[in-house]
Amino acid sequence: MVNYKHNHINIDKDTIWNSQHLINRDVVIDSGYTLTISGEVWMVETSRIIVEPGAKLIIDGGHITGMCNRFWNGIEEGVQPILHRMLQEHIER
Repeated sequence: MVNYKHNHINIDKDTIWNSQHLINRDVVIDSGYTLTISGEVWMVETSRIIVEPGAKLIIDGGHITGMCNRFWNGIEEGVQPILHRMLQEHIER
């Protein structure tokens, strides 16, 4: 399932993208789930894919590229989002 939360696309169920996708925000793959890309995905310059610990990103015959041959923010392991949440919880105490 794909949910749109907080200006990003949240992958909170095993998901297959086997068609064309234009992504104009961050994609966050939640822990325990897999996003499999077997189609074409175009990312805008400001977007990135965040793979949280315990999540998986599989490229199976598909590809990810920037829109109009521009760079995009890439793929990163989701250590920072978890750290950010921990810091936020600490600040709220």
